[in-house]
Amino acid sequence: MTVLHGLLTERSRARAERRRLESIDRATARLAVLALTSEALTVAGDVVSRGWLQDTWFAWRDADGRELTAGSSAAHTVPLDAVTRACLVGALVVGAGGTTSQVLRPAVEATWRGVHGGGEALRWQRSPEEAAVQVRELTAWNDRAGRDAEQVTALLASAVEAVERERASARDGLVALTR
Repeated sequence: MTVLHGLLTERSRARAERRRLESIDRATARLAVLALTSEALTVAGDVVSRGWLQDTWFAWRDADGRELTAGSSAAHTVPLDAVTRACLVGALVVGAGGTTSQVLRPAVEATWRGVHGGGEALRWQRSPEEAAVQVRELTAWNDRAGRDAEQVTALLASAVEAVERERASARDGLVALTR
């Protein structure tokens, strides 16, 4: 019985260690996404500071110096490195590096949370429908009459602060797992 008990105890320890290492992997991945999200929000704030738009997502100059604009339906075709002005959501797209970036959803969510009072942790697996609602609400918030660039940059700065608070908390959780 002692040998069997020792084997079961060893298996239990191995399972517990595997679960602990999996938790460390998840926490490390979360920290990486939070760092990239913070950077995307910071870049978005820089974009808005250079030039802000309402009623369209992006403006850029073509090779002939003409200003072109595009809305949400053409977001995937915009040369992001040439954007001279953007609305809130357009700036988030630029900051994240494109519409297919995995950082775009958490950046949108952190910003949306700022409009709606924040509080809860970022949810990573929102459905595409929920994410689309957030984008529409942020677009409407941006385009509201009386809105100005300073309010948009303040919202983005607030989102950066919230993500950095969450990042500090996640870092503390990771430290606790590694002890």
